[in-house]
Amino acid sequence: MTDINLLKIENLNFSYGENKVLTDVNLSINKGDFISVIGPNGSGKSTLLKLIAGILKPDSGEVKFSSPNFSENASHFVGYVPQNFSIKEEFPISVLDVVKIGRIGYIPKFQRCQKKDLEKIKESLELMEIWHLKDKKMNELSGGQKQRVLIARALATEAKVLLFDEPSSSIDVDGQTKLYRILNQIKKELAIMVVTHDISIISNYITGILCVNEKVIYHTKNEVKKDLAKMLGEAKDKLCPYDLILQMVPYKVLESHWGDEEE
Repeated sequence: MTDINLLKIENLNFSYGENKVLTDVNLSINKGDFISVIGPNGSGKSTLLKLIAGILKPDSGEVKFSSPNFSENASHFVGYVPQNFSIKEEFPISVLDVVKIGRIGYIPKFQRCQKKDLEKIKESLELMEIWHLKDKKMNELSGGQKQRVLIARALATEAKVLLFDEPSSSIDVDGQTKLYRILNQIKKELAIMVVTHDISIISNYITGILCVNEKVIYHTKNEVKKDLAKMLGEAKDKLCPYDLILQMVPYKVLESHWGDEEE
């Protein structure tokens, strides 16, 4: 089956002042991709997601969307779920109201949600298995529940690419497993990129790994498994050796990407 391309990053460069963060990034994102984004702290992982989402603008290069309807604006095409989401205790916003924010671009000014908007909101909440929480206040939810609300908001935008910045940082192992299982169910219709330091759980679902450390290098899941097989041996009793990456820095597992040999 031919890959359906959703977006391309071409010759992208970005710096914070004099600090060069990303250099000559080229990447193609296709429908059905479920990509784990890994790399050392400060390597540019979150910055890359913000550039794709349109929150930051590159110094040079560009992010090209496949649909002409989104060629100038990423707000509907890309759904971004940040690492931290805090609401003041005294601000009583409900789950339903948070997800409604995802429909703002579809609702004419000074008008309420239409039937189709409410249907999409309900569909998104049901997909994340939290429709029963619709009337709950956000500050009453657990970390995992809040994450699923934010994902439902992103889905309500009808995004084609979902970006997650360490979505499991405040979730226990069971919550992480449930979250990634749900994401795996919806990846057929879109593309997903997840920044994470621990791919022991997500490894069962991803289609590839993006290594970020100023430069960006992409590995399919099969490529990574082959490298790990060499490192761990070909013993058939080793089940899912890929899971053994855990929190290891990716460059300890794969061969050096940029010729930085040890002295």
